[in-house]
Parts: sequence; structure tokens; C-alpha cells
Amino acid sequence: MEIKLSKTNSLVNLSNSILKKFSCQTFHNSNDEIDRILNSKENQVCLILLDGFGKFVMEKYKEYCPFIYRHIKKEINSVYPPTTVAATTSLLSGKYPCETGYVGWNQYFKKYDQYIDVFPSKNPFTNEKINPPVTEDILKYETIIDIINKNNIFKARSFHSFDYINMSNNPIETMFEEANNLIDSYNFVYIYSTEPDHDMHGVGLDDKLIPEIVKELDFYIKNLVESHPNFLFLLIADHGMVNIKNLDIHEFEDFYDSLEDKNFFIEGRFASFKVRDKNKFINAYNKHYKDKFILKTKQEILNENIFGYSSKYHHEFLETLGDYFLISNTEYALNNTLENGVLLGHHGGVTENEVKINLCVFD
Repeated sequence: MEIKLSKTNSLVNLSNSILKKFSCQTFHNSNDEIDRILNSKENQVCLILLDGFGKFVMEKYKEYCPFIYRHIKKEINSVYPPTTVAATTSLLSGKYPCETGYVGWNQYFKKYDQYIDVFPSKNPFTNEKINPPVTEDILKYETIIDIINKNNIFKARSFHSFDYINMSNNPIETMFEEANNLIDSYNFVYIYSTEPDHDMHGVGLDDKLIPEIVKELDFYIKNLVESHPNFLFLLIADHGMVNIKNLDIHEFEDFYDSLEDKNFFIEGRFASFKVRDKNKFINAYNKHYKDKFILKTKQEILNENIFGYSSKYHHEFLETLGDYFLISNTEYALNNTLENGVLLGHHGGVTENEVKINLCVFD
């Protein structure tokens, strides 16, 4: 199976279309169709991202989100790996994962000689917090919100549901209420919801909780859109989601013994390994995992531009890649001590159900 990142129709192109709309420097090509959509209204745009709500999940629960579903405009792609750390950062920076250094949940950092959970900035083995947080230190970057505001022509603001966790029993509802009250003061607004991704990880895609969450999100978004007719609203996801079967990397002794570090990193469905015995690793892969994962070397990953079409690598990027990758194109995910419990739903693999995203337009 070929893993090919879109050059013209990914979250990176969407982000650069937004930068272009607001007269900012772009880093990569914008998307022509999205450019036309953005130019259809004056300078008030709101981009809403529902984490994990890719095309597959939206289609599965379309009867619970009729307002969202009837505004589907086009299909776009996530980045690789299609996972929150890589994808939301690419959207918010206008750059590819190889340029931002954000490639997955667990990454190795040479500066600390540790594996670190990127967004919470902690060692997954000891739970020790890394200070300053890696997101504010070696991975700090300028967001499209920062760039728009820095130009002093337009005003931009973001709303993130995780910022409301300690303020409300329903942080997503509170976030949408605050956004509803404040967005008219801005030209560009970004709204990020951790749902439905957060709960799909824990209960899978088929639990009765998920359609209720989707129904609530549809209600909040309908209310926001109808309250602000002067705004152009776009809605996307960062990636999709699939139900998974977990495989413990300790299961096969020959595979486990071939590893230099007895774990994997990046993601369970896009797993990178430092390997001690390459021949033993490849033989064990062929014996146990060949029908479940695609095998790639680090050099193949780079040659095929899987992490992005750029030679302007982030200074941490190459160091955070292992020798080999096992990339899922099936329902399987790897699990080890870097994973916080066993997940029932996940992303990061290369199936269409994880990569494809609907762009909805409310104008």
C-alpha cells in the first residue's frame, strides 16, 4: 500500500488558504477551491475543529448531526500520521510535521534523552513533568493566530475546550457559549473541541455515548452559526477514528529481543522503533506482523515525504525518528508501557477512515 501525502488538499493547504485570506505570508500552496470559499465573504471567518470527527465517523452518525452533515462541501486529507499532535499543529502552523517537529503523542528528545508525551509534556514512565513544557521550549512555534495578529491588520482569537475543564462540568458547552458572545470582535476565530475523539478513545466508535455527543455538537454549532450570519463558518476534523484490536509488543520474544529500547514511540498505529538487531527485527516482522502493518525504514519515510514536502526540517525532527516504522493499514494497534491503558478507538494509521476529512461550509 502506498502512503502518499496530498500536496494540494491537506490540512496544510487549508491553513495556508487562511493565511492567504488574511494577507499573511504563506509557507506552502493554498487550496484553490478553499481560496474561493474564503473569498465568498468579507473578513469574518470561524474555523471549527471537532477532534476525531473525520469523514467515516460523520457518515456513521449523520442522523445525529443533520445540520453539520447537510453542509458538507468537499473532502480533504489529514497529514501523516493522522493524529492530533501532528494534525492540529500542522493546521495551526501552516507547516508539515517534519517542519514543526510534532509527529505523534510519544516522542524521543535528544536534549532530555527521554521519551516524552508531547502535549502533556511528561515522561510516560515516571509521570515526571518536563519544565519548561516541550511545547513552550524546543517545540514552540508561531500559530496562524499569532501571525494574523502580528500583522496588525486583522484580529484573531482561539477557543479550546480543554481551557474550560476547571471552569465547568460541561467545558465544550461553556466554550461555545463564550465564543458565541465574543466572536463578533474578531476577523478570524478558531474553535477546538476535544470531542468526539476523547470519548471514542475510551469506549470505541459503537458505544451509545458517541451519538449523544455528536448530537450535542450539532446543536452547539447550529446555534453558533445561526447567531452570526455575517460570519463564514468552516468545520473540519483533524483526523478520523477506527475501532482497534491491541497487540502487546511483549507477546513475541524474537521481536521484543530485537529492540534497542524495549518500547515504541510516536503512535500505536504509526509505531517507530530503535532496533538493536535489524535482521532479527525484520524476520520477526515477517513472521508476526506482515499482514497487519506496513514496514518502513527511516530513510524510506524521509524519501517518500510521508511527514511532509519540505527540506526545512525542525531541528528535533530527525532525532525523534527511530530506525524502523510499523504502520497500521488494518484494525491493529501496538500497545506497550508508553500507552495509558488499552484504547478501544484510535487513529494514526493510514486507512482512509483515519485520513479522510469532510470540510463543511456554512455561509
